[in-house]
Amino acid sequence: MKRLLFFCFVFFASVTPFAQSQTLESKLDQQYQISIQSMLKNFPQSQNTVGSVAASPTKEYQYHWSRDAALTHQALFEVYKRSTNTKAKNQIISAFQKWVGFEKRAIQNAIRSGLGSGEPKFQLNGDTFKGEWGRPQNDGPAVRALVMSAWALELIQLGRKDWVLKNLYRPEIPAQLIVKSDLEFTAQNWNVASFDLWEEIKGLNFYTLAMQRKSLLIGAELAKQLGDPGAARYYLEQAGLILNLMNRFYNSELGYIVAIQNQVDGWGHKNSNLDVAVVLATVQGFLDQDYIRTHSKPILQTAQKLENVFSALYPVNKNKNVPVIGRYAEDVYDGFGFSGGNPWFITTHAHAELYCKLGRLSQRSSNQLQQKGLQFLARTLEHRDQNTGEMAEQISRFNGYLVGVSHLTWSYASFITAYHSCLGR
Repeated sequence: MKRLLFFCFVFFASVTPFAQSQTLESKLDQQYQISIQSMLKNFPQSQNTVGSVAASPTKEYQYHWSRDAALTHQALFEVYKRSTNTKAKNQIISAFQKWVGFEKRAIQNAIRSGLGSGEPKFQLNGDTFKGEWGRPQNDGPAVRALVMSAWALELIQLGRKDWVLKNLYRPEIPAQLIVKSDLEFTAQNWNVASFDLWEEIKGLNFYTLAMQRKSLLIGAELAKQLGDPGAARYYLEQAGLILNLMNRFYNSELGYIVAIQNQVDGWGHKNSNLDVAVVLATVQGFLDQDYIRTHSKPILQTAQKLENVFSALYPVNKNKNVPVIGRYAEDVYDGFGFSGGNPWFITTHAHAELYCKLGRLSQRSSNQLQQKGLQFLARTLEHRDQNTGEMAEQISRFNGYLVGVSHLTWSYASFITAYHSCLGR
């Protein structure tokens, strides 16, 4: 724990109490510091859990989700790229390397248990979760591969190519190392039905496809740099096929991008097929700016449809300029039971990040889009714990108070990435 506290100290001075007179920018700066500190507190430090990422300190979420952990390390990578503190940067690299070690051990345990690479969650000591769950979740290997590939490219630039070849990617078939194995799995299984990121419906998911495509694009660059040109060509070819399929998710009659096609299993009712997962896919899944430019109209149509739905659905959004955003209109999950869906921090942050990214890409209406993104961030500041800056999983649709599990790691990670997109630093 001492090492973790030092890590936080290296980054930041102590956080001062909130003041009503603060500007929005200063509030965002302060919440950014709190978000990093709070996110790191969910990195267990005992000998048998090091490298894992707890989804929340709440008992029910004391698990390591491969997707959530990868997105957390993506946020940490964004912090790393902007830091000028050498000691802090080295500590982030060390945290990344521990995560790699944990994932390798967890995957090996899953395979020994008869489960595969699409296993979504693990015990914090790396043991396999053997209970009933939505399996497989093929966004997990893809997100893990894309984040580890991005880190691998950075480590190569730092002169640590040997570590990458030893631990992440070696040009060989069958693949033995984690990134190469995940990329091969993704390239061969992207058209296989899997459960969505909400762990409810099995089919072809827009979000999963977006993350698979991005992982293969970054993986192709890594393969080139490590002398694996045949793999690079294969990954790029599969990424192109994924994009062709994704382009068929826009429904012109409905006027938005649908979330799921070819449903084969799952529970719950999502009759509208209108889901914020599409917005999350856009902000997390596209490293090429051309896609967002050329598809901005259907993306914005989808975002606006979601905003219209949640403005009308949630009392907490009454008379607000922008709404706090839920997952989908038919959602009934309240955090612990099924009394009715609520807005989430991660989904509202996704809308903030979307408008800020589009604003930076747009020559017209740039400032308008940027301001809208900041308004979404202002809404989540309004609903955090005003004394501590805590962001839970959900926001009550009635009164705006925190509900669901406490200190959701992904809530903080999503704030960090939205902050960078909206403030440009």
